[in-house]
Amino acid sequence: MRSLPLFVGLIVATLANCLGSMAIAHAGFVSGNQLYYSCKSNVMVELADCIGFVSAVADSLEMSGLYGKKACIPTTVTRGQLKDIVVYWSDKDPKFRALPGETIAAAAITDAFPCNKK
Repeated sequence: MRSLPLFVGLIVATLANCLGSMAIAHAGFVSGNQLYYSCKSNVMVELADCIGFVSAVADSLEMSGLYGKKACIPTTVTRGQLKDIVVYWSDKDPKFRALPGETIAAAAITDAFPCNKK
């Protein structure tokens, strides 16, 4: 019988964790300001979030496109360079940081690596 309270406690903790994760996932859309500051951060976790986010946008742009645009990223470009491109684009025109993070990342990457090279 002593294991019943432990079992119930584990179930409650698991449910709380799942519900908390669902809230984070739903609110997981990254603003342009959040993306910018995480990309400029010296905190490794925030920087990793930035690089992962920018990499996911870049993969989407290469594979199927976003917002009707595609990017043709050379295989020699690193994820760190993609981050630098997004930061440079955000520094160049700070008013765009009010947009969603994926919009900023997509615009910066497609601007740097358009598929319709002439």
